Amino acid sequence: MTRNPRCGKRAGQDLRIGALCTAFLSLFCLLLLLRNSEAAIEYVTRGLRIATKTVIPALFPFMVLSELVVSGALGNVCFFLRPLYRILGLSDAGGCAYLLGLLCGAPVGARCLADAYKRGAIEKRECEYLLAPATVPSSAFLVSAVGTVLWDNARFGVLLLFSTLLSSILLTLFVFRTQKKAETCAPPFAPFLPQSSASLFASAIRSSAETMLTVTAYVVFFSVITGTAELLLTPLSVSATARASLSSLLELSDGMSRISSLGYTKPAALLSAFAAGWGGLSVHCQVQSVCDGSGLSLRPYFLFKVCMALISVLLMLLMLTVFPLRG
Repeated sequence: MTRNPRCGKRAGQDLRIGALCTAFLSLFCLLLLLRNSEAAIEYVTRGLRIATKTVIPALFPFMVLSELVVSGALGNVCFFLRPLYRILGLSDAGGCAYLLGLLCGAPVGARCLADAYKRGAIEKRECEYLLAPATVPSSAFLVSAVGTVLWDNARFGVLLLFSTLLSSILLTLFVFRTQKKAETCAPPFAPFLPQSSASLFASAIRSSAETMLTVTAYVVFFSVITGTAELLLTPLSVSATARASLSSLLELSDGMSRISSLGYTKPAALLSAFAAGWGGLSVHCQVQSVCDGSGLSLRPYFLFKVCMALISVLLMLLMLTVFPLRG
């Protein structure tokens, strides 16, 4: 099979253009931070506060438990859910990682999928297509942090959780039940090898702590970028809704906090649903970090995240007709 030299040349040009854009954007952000160093320090503190009050409590325990399930400390628990995986059109390994992503929140699902692919337990296409549906905010974050703390309404947190989970499930059903099955069979779901419970528990704590540190770093960084970018928008008299939308596109926790300040309104609820389905650029970078070196493409991931955001908005709109905000 011969390789088209034009394709290689075009790919090299795309890489150079991407590198130049990244360099100029990084230089711009650096100059922006230097010019507003005091504000940058303030937003670092804000990001750390968000991470310690909402992100870490909502994620860390679930990360440890999911690590124990994947490592085999709890045995072949996911094997018993095989009928559910068959309904969704997933393999055993893919279904297990997907379910953990729904239950535990981002980036647990992406990390489980990447680990399964590296072990050879899941096909590349299934892994790439599942990255987006398996990367959703945790139930503790949506119900407790967003619903109870930010909106002072646990029922809205439940509605937000249902709209996000249903958008993921509907997209998974559509993608895996309608696509043409590959001729090659998926790798079998290999049983977990027995290991020392103490070593597995220590490994789960250590791995989860490392992942949690990375997640916190992304939250803090994007909090600084979002905050300092607002300084450029201040002279332009940009509305609070536009600022909240920009923040939610970049970082979910900070975006949800800003959306809640818009008031207890239907547009704010729909914007929250879109933000939960989209996940934020910070989460996307976390997914990229766990998939780094695996050879997985993130093109389906970004396409499906946009679809999930739109489906979440439609589902929230339908649910608000039955359960109005002030009903």
